[in-house]
Amino acid sequence: MKLILSNRNYRLHLSGQLITVFGSRILRMAFALHVLDVTKRADLFASMLAIGEIPMLFASLGGVISDRYNRKMLMIVIDTIHAIAALTYGLFFVSHGDISAILVILVLLGLCTCVEEPNGSAIIHSIVEKKDLTNANGLLNGLTNVSHIAGPLLGGVLYATFTVRDLALISAAFFFLAVLVESFIAIPHHPSQNEGNAIKGIWQDLLDGFKLLIQNKAIFHTSLLAAVLNFVVTPFFNSAVPVILRLTLKANDYFYGLGVAVINIGLVVGALGSGMVHEKIKIKQVWLLLTGAGFLLALASAALTPSFLALGFYPVYCWFSFLFLLVSAAFGILNIILISFIQKVTPANMQGKILGSVITISQLANPLGLWLSGLLLQTFQNAIYIPALCSAGMMVLISLAMKQTMRNVED
Repeated sequence: MKLILSNRNYRLHLSGQLITVFGSRILRMAFALHVLDVTKRADLFASMLAIGEIPMLFASLGGVISDRYNRKMLMIVIDTIHAIAALTYGLFFVSHGDISAILVILVLLGLCTCVEEPNGSAIIHSIVEKKDLTNANGLLNGLTNVSHIAGPLLGGVLYATFTVRDLALISAAFFFLAVLVESFIAIPHHPSQNEGNAIKGIWQDLLDGFKLLIQNKAIFHTSLLAAVLNFVVTPFFNSAVPVILRLTLKANDYFYGLGVAVINIGLVVGALGSGMVHEKIKIKQVWLLLTGAGFLLALASAALTPSFLALGFYPVYCWFSFLFLLVSAAFGILNIILISFIQKVTPANMQGKILGSVITISQLANPLGLWLSGLLLQTFQNAIYIPALCSAGMMVLISLAMKQTMRNVED
């Protein structure tokens, strides 16, 4: 770990990512609370999240862009767009948060993310030696998830004091600071081999990325399983947890932020612990993590039954948050192991294309999953444990499918 932190470029990249994520979490936290408070509707909230996720279907194109152009400049441009979007909302939407404007900004941030995610992963591969990838990814994800913790905590406190407009201006300041830090990073450029006509080159790069992904069965199966998870499980994290905390448990601003933060603590623990765990858990054994997470989610669902809810806010809140912390830790470890595996088997000049293609396939079902999750939450708003138990059961089934498809894969 000390060797990784001695890498100046990695330290700067780490700092820039921390600042970016912190600003993003404050902005998204303010938007989520505002939409739930104004609409009081789980289905509308989930539908807005789903629309914001649609741009991620173009992550493969974002990966190609990352391979063809300077990754440092892309990172700076993306954070500049983030800053301008937040600043525009804060300066020109002077009412207490306009829902349609929030939707537009979520879509814009989604478009940026479809380039940002494969580009960020490719940058790690460019500035860190292959043997250090798991530790580098684990530390980066762990510390950025610290921002996921601090962001909601601070966002919940600030939301009770300031307006959505004020929080947008604060997040814009964080994005501009990230741009300043990132400008000092030196990142090697590995240009795509397809030169000439830009449009033809990008199209060929897209085909090359998907062709290599399909040829590598391990990466392809991982992408398909991630797509199923994004249809069944991820919507529960993204839409159900905010709805449960705000509408079912009636958590105030502080406890809402604390609940979201506690869940992200699990991701931090999982990400930071992945460097040690990956030595003991092989890629073919990661299904065990998903199975355990499924059973933990089933236990967390018990807190949402009428008999448990009758115990009062604090017992239910503590039980639900603690178990979701453990579920998040399992997902944090699983995520790092899978990302590091894909990076190791992918050539440097195709990192963006492959990672973008993986994200595209894994995100195919996410918008639909979010939309259906919103409908289920609205339908079972008085029996919210039913969708939670369904997600837990599907998680166990997906883990068994993962066991079968990954049985012959070697690290």
